[in-house]
Amino acid sequence: MHIALLEDEQVQAQHIRAILSEREHNCDSFSTGQSFLSAILHRSYDLLILDWQIPDMTGIDVLNSVRAQVNWPIPVIFLTQRDSEADIVRALDAGADDYLIKPARPAELVARISAL
Repeated sequence: MHIALLEDEQVQAQHIRAILSEREHNCDSFSTGQSFLSAILHRSYDLLILDWQIPDMTGIDVLNSVRAQVNWPIPVIFLTQRDSEADIVRALDAGADDYLIKPARPAELVARISAL
């Protein structure tokens, strides 16, 4: 599976890429919403993983752009430190398919990816 990851913290991005690589998934990571959006419009991905808090926009803004601009139903998982029920509901209402709270638990992350 080819996955696009939006994560601005380099250590977190490396950790998630390592988890995915061990399960033979390819993962491109991006540290800004603009670079992420540019990539998904020019490359094909099977799944998107979004952080909520990134430097240039919110993960919700990115999700809204994805849903407005991408012409295929691509699965989206939020992986973020934001853990309030209101945030989870907001992301799901905006079109996210799943929501995980950091730190990522490797087996759970892979299982949720497989489920989508």
